[in-house]
Amino acid sequence: MQSAQLATIDPLNTQIPTIQTGSSGKAMTLNREPGPYDSVLIVSAGLILLLLLLAGVASAVFLEPYGHAYTPSTSPITTTTTTTTTTLPAETKAKQHGVQLRQVNPHADENGETEGGIDIIAVHGLDTRSPDTWEFKMEDGHNVNWLQDKDMLPAEVSNTRIFTCDWPAELFETLDAEEDTIQELALRLLAGIQARPSTTKNQRSYKDRPILFVASCLGGIILAKALVMAKNEYLPIRNATRGILFLATPFRGTSFEDVARWAEPGLRTCASIRGRRVASLLGWAKSSTFDLTRLVNVFTQLCNNKNGEGYKVLTFYETGYTNLPAKVPLLSYLLPPSKKQLVSKSSAILDCVPNPLPLKRTHVLMNKFRGPKADDLDYKLVVDKVLAFLEDIRKGTPLEQANTWIREEHYNKKKLEIERLSGDLLPMDQCYINLALIETLRENNSKHKSEDHSLQPSPFSLASRLMVETPHEDSQIELSKLFTPRRQADGQMKEARRILIRGRAGVGKTTLCKKIVHDFIEKEMWQYRFASVLWVPLRNLKTWDGPKYGMTEMLRHIYLQQRPDDASLARALQQHVEDPMSRGNLFILDGLDEVSELLDKQRNPSQFDFLIGLLNQTNVIITTRPHVSLPHDFHKPDLELETIGFRPDQVEEYLKAVTVTTPMIFKKIQSFLQKSPLMRSLVRIPIQLDALCTIWDETLENGRHLETMTQVYQAITERLWKKDIKRLRESQPHLQALSISETESRVEAEIRMLEFLAFSGMHTNLIEFHLAHRDAAFKFIGPKEAREESLPVYETLGRLSFLRTSDGSADPATRSHHFLHLTFQEYFAAKYFVRIWTNEKTLRYFDPNNQRKGYREVSPKVFLGENKYTR
Repeated sequence: MQSAQLATIDPLNTQIPTIQTGSSGKAMTLNREPGPYDSVLIVSAGLILLLLLLAGVASAVFLEPYGHAYTPSTSPITTTTTTTTTTLPAETKAKQHGVQLRQVNPHADENGETEGGIDIIAVHGLDTRSPDTWEFKMEDGHNVNWLQDKDMLPAEVSNTRIFTCDWPAELFETLDAEEDTIQELALRLLAGIQARPSTTKNQRSYKDRPILFVASCLGGIILAKALVMAKNEYLPIRNATRGILFLATPFRGTSFEDVARWAEPGLRTCASIRGRRVASLLGWAKSSTFDLTRLVNVFTQLCNNKNGEGYKVLTFYETGYTNLPAKVPLLSYLLPPSKKQLVSKSSAILDCVPNPLPLKRTHVLMNKFRGPKADDLDYKLVVDKVLAFLEDIRKGTPLEQANTWIREEHYNKKKLEIERLSGDLLPMDQCYINLALIETLRENNSKHKSEDHSLQPSPFSLASRLMVETPHEDSQIELSKLFTPRRQADGQMKEARRILIRGRAGVGKTTLCKKIVHDFIEKEMWQYRFASVLWVPLRNLKTWDGPKYGMTEMLRHIYLQQRPDDASLARALQQHVEDPMSRGNLFILDGLDEVSELLDKQRNPSQFDFLIGLLNQTNVIITTRPHVSLPHDFHKPDLELETIGFRPDQVEEYLKAVTVTTPMIFKKIQSFLQKSPLMRSLVRIPIQLDALCTIWDETLENGRHLETMTQVYQAITERLWKKDIKRLRESQPHLQALSISETESRVEAEIRMLEFLAFSGMHTNLIEFHLAHRDAAFKFIGPKEAREESLPVYETLGRLSFLRTSDGSADPATRSHHFLHLTFQEYFAAKYFVRIWTNEKTLRYFDPNNQRKGYREVSPKVFLGENKYTR
């Protein structure tokens, strides 16, 4: 008896593979004679298989609307159904395993303008790739790619790079590997975007370049998932994203749900014949599932963020109808017509977009435009919106404008440079040497001590008193790990968010603040944790005399005074800082000891309340000298640290850095330090090490003794006066040949002026000196001392190495000044008091209530009696 194989013949004369039945994989032999119904069964089976195959073809066409489609270029695009025959993807089509970004306008980098520009990134949909997604096939056979062709979008945008982004979007997955989930696809997308090439000018600037996304169909869902997941190392992508244009993205599913009953079996049949499986991504395009609804809700919240971190979003929806059965021959005869929008208006819009825009085209053409703008009104509408988005992105939100201003005006390289006592400037990345940070949990120090007490240093040693001893290795904390969770005394792990750092004068507390700002901006330290860093030198609060004390007023005073729109920008910044839903902001409050008088609630109630609120911020680093007592209203810090001086090896590294061009001086200073244990301890404080390098000359090499810091500061001032006299007395000859005594005699008026300002400031808690203080200083030295060749007081102060100005951009006549370091103010104040005491003269210091003289007079004995217990 002859066996029979179950086989069918495609009515379109296409051989359909033989169906293998039975567990052996061979054709099953029929154990009976052919009956009258066998032919019917065979034909019926063939028809069923044919319908499944046709359904699969139709579904693939239905879900792959991105192949070449064209509309006659001479007729306008209408909403009538476009019938297109599209074949299944070729078996030879290679599976794309990763995400690839390709810049389609490479010449945009050649004009050198992309440094501060914007990146447009176009993301395709399901079962397609670039450039097919974006190409419009003209009737004459050539293709128009609106993202790439030089007469299309590239001609409209400037200072902008355009990328296409290909991601693994196959409808039919291979069976030899585990399928990617939507989470994995989103992470792939983030990794690909993060790896986009940098500009030719700056290898790092691409991370800061704003991004405008154009997302087509299901690509918009993958993009939304990626942005929701963009945290930690991918947070810069979320932060860089400024706007998104969605082209027919199915936020609530597609019309495929209506035909899924017959289409899905067909797809599975097609996939099975090809040795593949249907991608699970199909579920995200079919209907509004719980996961899709949840994703859309979270993404909408992300877009609609009121604190300035949201996105500018616009959705486009199709108005043309798609007739699925008409896309496949024969199927249109077997199934009734079904004209629908593949992605309906209700599915393509978002609640955060009040005015979505329609395009008069079918779904297949939502990402393809023939142009030009005069002939293709849909293209004009999309491109005009792209240009409007780019303009808004360049302008920025008020919050972005405020942050940009702070970064460019207050955190620029010049402001973050370290100025040596000599006046030389050193960039942060060249001169900074890490300061050691030690926990001040002194109750735990005993576990670090040696059992042999003879090895312990004396608590009365200079190193102990200066707090420059090298701490135990277990107590040192790296700067980058300040906010790393650490075990507390109760054994619980806790993340530090409020950190108090104490340190002696000159040990580098302000340098540490500059280092934090520098690394946050340049090295992205802590950017995954904080949206911004606000460095507030607390001394600036002393120059703030506004009608009320509040966060908005403080931000305006510290950062935005020079902006004409300072009030609106300060409000935007304040709203962001105080919004509990925003990503954290880190306050760096530098120099609490310099405003210690504001901690007196009885004398300064308004300022006290504001300062306490500032100190009690959720995320804050506070620096201060050790002696400051904190009020009861101050919330206990999570971590209390101390800055200590350089380690011996860091002293050597610093010396090498500042004497790189004079290696012989490096060797001589090293030899000098080896002979002087006192100086070895003193120079572990950074400012004193810099002072030694500044004053180094042959007199020190030949044995001049420096036994106290007073002698060190005397040597510094002598050398700085010799430098300054050339700027103060430019018309006088042979100034460089003057002795120290001759030099000081010629700048006696300037010395007395500095002493007056220093002492007045120490007595009245002044560290920033303004016009009134300059006028009082001029009256103090008297017209007899003000020689004819002397410069105006503001010009004189501007030429002194001992002073710095807080605002170099202001009018010289209105600038304020402060001593280059508080230790110099203390030195000149002490020198003034000793001179007056020794000569039994009258003390004079600034008195704002004395309008005639501008200063007060009192004997040093009376002054000492009144103030000896108040400081």
